[in-house]
Amino acid sequence: MLAGIFGPDLLEKLFKRSARQVHMSVLVFAVAGLALHAIFDGIALPHADQGHGDHSHAHQSLGLAIVLHRVPVAITIWWLLRPALGKLWASLVLALVAVGTVFGFVAGGELLPGMGGEYAVWFQAFIAGAILHVVFNRPHLGDSPNADDHGGCAHSLAAAEARQKKREQWMEGVGNALGVIALFALFSLEGEALQTLASWDILQRFYGLALVSAPALLVGYTLAGLLSAYMPGAPLRWLHRGGTAAQAGKGMAVGLPLPICSCGVVPLFDSLVARGAPPAAALAFLVATPELGIDALLLSIPLLGGELTIIRLVVAAVVAFSVAVVVTRLFKPQAQGVAVAKSCCGTNDVAAVSSGGEQGPVAAESGGWKKALNDGLIELVDHTAPWILLGLIIAAIAAPLLENSALTALPSPLDVLIFAAIGMPIYVCATGSTPIAAVFIAAGVSPGAGLAFLLTGPATNVTTFGILRNRYGSRVAFGFGGAMLVGAVLSGIVVNAFFADLSVPPLSEMHDHATWWRELSLLLVSLLVLGSILRRGLREFVATLSTGQAEPHDHNH
Repeated sequence: MLAGIFGPDLLEKLFKRSARQVHMSVLVFAVAGLALHAIFDGIALPHADQGHGDHSHAHQSLGLAIVLHRVPVAITIWWLLRPALGKLWASLVLALVAVGTVFGFVAGGELLPGMGGEYAVWFQAFIAGAILHVVFNRPHLGDSPNADDHGGCAHSLAAAEARQKKREQWMEGVGNALGVIALFALFSLEGEALQTLASWDILQRFYGLALVSAPALLVGYTLAGLLSAYMPGAPLRWLHRGGTAAQAGKGMAVGLPLPICSCGVVPLFDSLVARGAPPAAALAFLVATPELGIDALLLSIPLLGGELTIIRLVVAAVVAFSVAVVVTRLFKPQAQGVAVAKSCCGTNDVAAVSSGGEQGPVAAESGGWKKALNDGLIELVDHTAPWILLGLIIAAIAAPLLENSALTALPSPLDVLIFAAIGMPIYVCATGSTPIAAVFIAAGVSPGAGLAFLLTGPATNVTTFGILRNRYGSRVAFGFGGAMLVGAVLSGIVVNAFFADLSVPPLSEMHDHATWWRELSLLLVSLLVLGSILRRGLREFVATLSTGQAEPHDHNH
């Protein structure tokens, strides 16, 4: 399934000029997979009314499910194909699916022996991933590639399309929310039956992690909004004062508390460099900002424990400062003229950090509590909730896989290096990486290795290296990556030397710690996440994970 979701993205990046052709090929392949799936459904239909006794109701439900789920399948096929290929091809594919179902029903006895087995399971999983790829990368119906070709009408046309797109996002979000509510209803009605599933333990771990994380997230979002609304900006004149070390210290001090994720720091860094910020301050800001933040700091306390949280804070500050100083002094970065990148997290943060120019400190954008609520409970939720959910899911799945794993038996220096290297290319925010690191350490990975992952995961990724290469050249970009790897590994080794016995709270007991205030916090955080899905739609919500941006990429442009 993962190959079906991410494989086409890899092919599109390798063959950029043929990205649309790759996407269309995946679309055709996915639809062909749906037609094959229809044959499987047809094969199952003759057996739907053959149950006896206690199994009679189950067999009747199977037949009803096969017939009813043809409706959303047909809607999906039409929704995907009509805009890309037209009504004729969409109608022909629907007819093909119908014929496939009938064919499977008539010839089921002969087809069943040859269509079973493990290969069919793998194939259908791949098809499911391909369908998800097509769905999440499909542009909104209101998007138009020709907005710039309408002369004086471009502005009004763009405004109309924006309103249309907003309506579509809300409609999509409502449908997604109803689907989530239906799943929760299923779990509440069939709770005892679902406990027999192999995935029940994963769901229990996910619930326990979410329950413990919710209060910290709620407080973190609130404080982050207040910080964004009321903290003064950092004027460039102040950043220029002092030598390299002083400038790096100021950049680190400005960036460390800011609740900005990995995707948001790149355009902020680009904006600072474009406005003449000294390299030491800009690089320290680039490392420190995604490393922690108020929300990640508060989430670390219940998941990592107080002692390891303090160590994480200190080490993040030291690494940000050291990397900035080392890279500045060894590689002498000089800014090159490149256009300022567009922020995935809005422009308010850019103004708040880099405003003031040569005029001295300037307060952040006015707005008071309304701005605090918007920045903390809407903007920050929009850009961190997908990562947090991904982190919790990975943590819940990885916990049993890491037990007695070879990764937990690696000697200390080697496991620190491996986990630091694992974190370097991935795109994960500090908050989302926290539960993953907690699971690593709980499974037996050394605290230093978990800390190394927490350092490189948020601060380094492909986008970071790209923007550094554009601004300072390839030599500085590679030097930055090497300095981050060395800093993370050395920090992990030092932590293992002095704090090897550190442990995290036991994950197996988290769901037993349910209290009214944790359950209330989880409900409120769930409502915030649900509101984000309602506003943006699930496709844009998920697109944050692959692009770091608030908009899904469009293959038709």
